Amino acid sequence: AMVGQRLKGYIQSFGLEAADVPKVVASFMAAKYTTWGVFVVLGVRYQPLRCLARPRQQPSWFRRNHLRFLSAWNRAKQQYGGGQLRRSHSQRLCNGQRSSNGNQRLASKAALPARRRWREAVRSSFAKNLVKAKDALHRARSSSWYGWASDKYWYLSDKLAASAQKSSLWSGVSSTLRVNPSNLALGFAEGTILYKLTFVLTAPLELWLIVKLFQQHRAVLSAAEAPQRQVEEVSVEVEAPGRPAAVAAPKEEEEVREDTYMWYLAHAIPWMEGVLAATADVDDLSSHVQ
Repeated sequence: AMVGQRLKGYIQSFGLEAADVPKVVASFMAAKYTTWGVFVVLGVRYQPLRCLARPRQQPSWFRRNHLRFLSAWNRAKQQYGGGQLRRSHSQRLCNGQRSSNGNQRLASKAALPARRRWREAVRSSFAKNLVKAKDALHRARSSSWYGWASDKYWYLSDKLAASAQKSSLWSGVSSTLRVNPSNLALGFAEGTILYKLTFVLTAPLELWLIVKLFQQHRAVLSAAEAPQRQVEEVSVEVEAPGRPAAVAAPKEEEEVREDTYMWYLAHAIPWMEGVLAATADVDDLSSHVQ
């Protein structure tokens, strides 16, 4: 109720009547959804947020193959780690003991520490590289909000594209419009986001322009009705017996119509110039709307 009273008071402050409030509200709703549709079309066509985001960077060779390294490392641990490695070593030791060659027994004993040292070195190097890569990625994301936002955008866009590919609704609409389903879904999302971000600017400006348009229309109607009433009064006064009534009325009506057109043109041009300065009144309009 409070918002309705404030909106009614704001509209009436421009010289409009209470009957114009529903018309203004309906026009504002139509303008709002039209603006949303325009932003969606721009989002599908140009994808402005993708242009603002940082280009997708190809992952490094280590990041592309770290899963392969992990799987290979796990297979190596399962194959050569634990009891099997100890059994193979004990079997070699038994074979060495059975053999009479002392050099082979010494070589098998020396190979065990060397193999363990090599295995520990590989494991330590791999762990260090993995930790360094994770730290570098974390520092890059935390040090730059732009990079974090770009990474988040690409993650959400990939997720949205995958969902659009699976949706029958997006597939049907995209086939009708001859647009890729992922591009259609992503453009719709970008257009909606831009519409929400700019709503604080576009909504007050649209409301101001609509109210000014209704004010201009009512002023034109008032100017057209006032001379008409004057012509009717003059026509009644000049009536005489034996003469047709309102002989001068048609000529007066034509003159009044021409004067009305000239008046409208004379006021339409300054009004259009005033529309260009409507941005300066956005803050004032927002305070009235709130």
